[in-house]
Amino acid sequence: MAADSKRFRPSLLALHLAASTAFARTVECQEPTPPAAPPATAQSASPAEPKKDDDLLHDAKDGAFDVSEFLDSRFGFFPIVIPITEPAVGFGLGGGLMFFQTRPRVVQTPDGPRIIPPIATFVGGMATENGSWGSFAGHLHNWDDGRIRYLVGGGYAALNLDWFGQGNTSSGTSFPYTLEAWALVQKLTFKLGDSDFFLGPTQRLLSTSTTFDDSSVLPPGIEGDWLSSTVSGLGFSFGYDTRNSLYSPTHGTKTSLDFTQNDKVIGSDFDYSRIGLESVNYLPLGGPFTLGLRGDAEYAGDDAPFFDLPGISLRGIPVGRYVDNASVTLESELRWDTTPRWTLLGFGGVGWVADKVGEFDESQGRGAGGVGVRYLIAREYDLRVGIDVAAGPEDEAIYVTIGTGWVRD
Repeated sequence: MAADSKRFRPSLLALHLAASTAFARTVECQEPTPPAAPPATAQSASPAEPKKDDDLLHDAKDGAFDVSEFLDSRFGFFPIVIPITEPAVGFGLGGGLMFFQTRPRVVQTPDGPRIIPPIATFVGGMATENGSWGSFAGHLHNWDDGRIRYLVGGGYAALNLDWFGQGNTSSGTSFPYTLEAWALVQKLTFKLGDSDFFLGPTQRLLSTSTTFDDSSVLPPGIEGDWLSSTVSGLGFSFGYDTRNSLYSPTHGTKTSLDFTQNDKVIGSDFDYSRIGLESVNYLPLGGPFTLGLRGDAEYAGDDAPFFDLPGISLRGIPVGRYVDNASVTLESELRWDTTPRWTLLGFGGVGWVADKVGEFDESQGRGAGGVGVRYLIAREYDLRVGIDVAAGPEDEAIYVTIGTGWVRD
């Protein structure tokens, strides 16, 4: 679960959530041109009118419950609580503290305003009902008006998981195991001219110790040298981002291509490449409707250990349930802002795993989908929180969700 950058999304999400707490005051000072959006979303994301009292939990504009002023009042220091509802580890809670060294700033571009993240540091931890726990820390830095951006995150986790076999070879039989891991990820990206493209090097280091509950017999496909190992890799990240909002976009695209080469020359026990391509697109359909489309493709070389294999990533399917050397996931989400505060949505998708890229036509697709509801809890940040109920091939799950469910760094 700590093997690649996607496994760190709870901590990266916490960085962005906490960083956004300073956005409103900066935006009001610089008065940027608001991004285009459907009427309901545009209304919800417009700057707040000045408060006439000290009520920090209601919006002066509509009187609804809203924590924007509360978040503003905690500038420089912000506590974060993130419910964990991942079926792979069960229900739990994550939390931490964010410390700000600078304020975020708004710059204008031909396509609208862009936010330059603040310099910030985050520390936190998590625990779940099945005994999994972990602690982590991260730092976000930038130079030259945000043209150079640096992100580092790492920590320790002890996770109680289930191994279902590569390519579902175990036919539904699971093998419980505990994965203890120390991990470090770094990313340094440089803006390419005045474009919305960023490019730069990445580094990944992972030290693991794996113990299966039945240690006398290893599950099919598991090699002994995987049980205590180190993965060390260097690579690059190439990204493009035109979203008009981090949490509830109504138009724009976020695309990223990430490549890592793990090699014994730099301390890895395994030699293999890992590549991932993901694109999330938001299309305004008119009025309060927005369509989101997501595509994700990943590949890991033949020498990749079982804990670093790509897998199907859909709400309704536990992390690690379907994994192999290659994976493809497609998902869509239709959002309906029924009022400026409340949103209903439906989502669904399908994913495939295969031993090789050319064998997807022989793979059985695994689908999942569901419905959800969101509430605009912080209008000044366009921040919505809510619950998704999803069903997959074997089980149902409930997810506490921030934004669209596709929040990306």
